[in-house]
Amino acid sequence: MRELKRQLAASIPGVEIIPTLDLGLSDGIHNHSDANTVIGRRMADSALGAVYGKKVHFRAPEVCAIQQSSPTTLELHFANVSGRLHYENRIDSDFPFAIRDCEGTIEILSWELQMPNRLVLKLAQAPKADLVVIGAPTSNPPSNLPFDTYSFLPMLGFKLPVGSDIPSPPTA
Repeated sequence: MRELKRQLAASIPGVEIIPTLDLGLSDGIHNHSDANTVIGRRMADSALGAVYGKKVHFRAPEVCAIQQSSPTTLELHFANVSGRLHYENRIDSDFPFAIRDCEGTIEILSWELQMPNRLVLKLAQAPKADLVVIGAPTSNPPSNLPFDTYSFLPMLGFKLPVGSDIPSPPTA
């Protein structure tokens, strides 16, 4: 569903998307009251930028290219990064990316942020066919996501096959 929303916003003129994956929930499905304030601010920034043409940074980082630079290395390139991409979490179980191929999940051994907008993933094995990268996997993904240091917006969730054309995100 996250990928569909991302694609719709990229392909339908006048449709925007705001990130909410980094915001807290009050129960399993409802935003925490503090999160609603952040959502309101993000929606206002989106309207100011997309509708009224104001110079605000309202678009969240989103993957714009995935390259397999070696048999066990993937490079994820992000658009809408005004500062640099930043991520600090070292808790493996909370890592907000998953790699899958036709045989199942592939372990991510390490990762590195390369300035300003590239994330490099080192894999435990060379993937087989049907390689897919998922950003913010599962129905309740970790809320600690890579974010833009200028806008403080977290990346949008995605599920993309490696080697396919990725629709260009809108530009601010």
